[in-house]
Amino acid sequence: MELTFRLAVKADIPDIVRMLADDVLRGQGIGKRVFEYIINRAKEKGAYMVQLTSDKKRIDAIRFYESVGFKATP
Repeated sequence: MELTFRLAVKADIPDIVRMLADDVLRGQGIGKRVFEYIINRAKEKGAYMVQLTSDKKRIDAIRFYESVGFKATP
């Protein structure tokens, strides 16, 4: 699994840049645990939101992001 995480321009809005998982690892809950960890750490550090960007064509990825609490914005 590859995860790229950086702070956005505003230090109180973490920005998840990239997360990739091998097909072999998918469906095991690893990605969900990673996101839960990132979100919890961000809250501990005072972040009021965590931001990520995804291509609208990546339906499976969007479904996953929604399952861990992300919401699409216009």
